[in-house]
Amino acid sequence: MDSPDNLASRERRKYPRFTLSIALRLRGTKTDGTAFEETTSTEVVSAGGFGCKCIAHLAKDTLVDVFLLIRGNEERPIGRAQVVRAEPSSSPWHSYSFALLNAHDDWFLVPDESAGPEE
Repeated sequence: MDSPDNLASRERRKYPRFTLSIALRLRGTKTDGTAFEETTSTEVVSAGGFGCKCIAHLAKDTLVDVFLLIRGNEERPIGRAQVVRAEPSSSPWHSYSFALLNAHDDWFLVPDESAGPEE
């Protein structure tokens, strides 16, 4: 059995990850130089980034603009993200891990405006 010290030394992640599906819109440039815009959803999220699948073929280090989708097509800009891991596949979907640049730790939280103002 591994000691906590051994587990911590093997862990490379800066933030804990959570399985959470959040609707996002990504905009950027594919590896072939053409622009793309794609709606997707996260598979995992953390304070520093997210993982998702996309049809667009992106290379490691590619920068994209990220928007949080709220209530249909309304979007809130999150900022820029960089591909830190790309797993191309033979299916139309590719798995990517993105690191957010200058993100707020709570980027994935959407306030519930139906609850009314806080007192």
